[in-house]
Amino acid sequence: MANWSALTVQPHTSVASLLDHNRSELISNNRHYIKVVVKVVLFCALQEISLRGHREGESASNKGNFLELMELLSSNDKTLKAQLRALPRNVTYTSHTIQNEVLHTLATKVRSTICFQVNEARYFSILADETRDVSKQEQMSFVIRYVSVSDHSIQERFLTFVHATGLDAPSLTQYIKDTLALYNLNPLCIVSQGYDGTSVMSGKCRRVQTRVREFAPHAVYINCHGHISNLVLVDSIKSINRAAMSFALLQVLYVFISSSKVHEVFLAKQKQLHPSKQPMELQKLSDTHWVARYASVNAVCKTFDSILSVIEEFNDGSDFEKSIEAR
Repeated sequence: MANWSALTVQPHTSVASLLDHNRSELISNNRHYIKVVVKVVLFCALQEISLRGHREGESASNKGNFLELMELLSSNDKTLKAQLRALPRNVTYTSHTIQNEVLHTLATKVRSTICFQVNEARYFSILADETRDVSKQEQMSFVIRYVSVSDHSIQERFLTFVHATGLDAPSLTQYIKDTLALYNLNPLCIVSQGYDGTSVMSGKCRRVQTRVREFAPHAVYINCHGHISNLVLVDSIKSINRAAMSFALLQVLYVFISSSKVHEVFLAKQKQLHPSKQPMELQKLSDTHWVARYASVNAVCKTFDSILSVIEEFNDGSDFEKSIEAR
């Protein structure tokens, strides 16, 4: 109807020209819309904030960062606002599937840039470490260090996570080898390899570092200095009675507070005493994680008044088992 109206106003303009103009305008608007979608996803990723909301329906008061940002931008962008209103509900390109596809595409682009810079620098080092994620699955992080050709600065770039179904030396070595092949990185250009000091990684008898040198002969193994320093400090603290007793008490306190009945009261006390602050959790001690002891002491210092209040409450309570532990 719009084309017919335009044709009656401009009788010398052909229908084909009008249709072509409308098609070009539609393509331009769609491209603008997709660019905004990508920019919002990229913004959320850079700010490390979640994209999705708990409820994303029309009646939801907060639809999540992604959809709320789209609505905010549309308030000052007529083209975006028109597209949001005009597009069918099943092709709005705002679903979690589209968000994941955009994130995957962006990640692929970032990895391609990193690999290009690594190959440009030619020589590089690899760092790998395995850890357990929130779903209790073992993941191996893979990091690359190299010297930038453009400004000669040392760059350290995370490349990927590898799902580690096996934690033995042959399996971990194969993960490293497969990752290098996947991103077209020449193992002959590896000049060093860095892992923690566990026997499976650092051992000389067919462990990961020796197996890696079979296909990367120039990869000198460097033990993580953070792990070494931490182990020295842990051993030194154990030789000082007062320090050892203090950390032993912190561990006992962590176990006491972490029990379900006490933990609930602990969080309630924090909200009562400090309503404007986010409740903190006590941290478990670890001999191998060098930040664990600082985190444990820091958490106790910041929640000391709440801890005292919890201990006093259970000390005077009717739960005799917890009362004895509190004392």
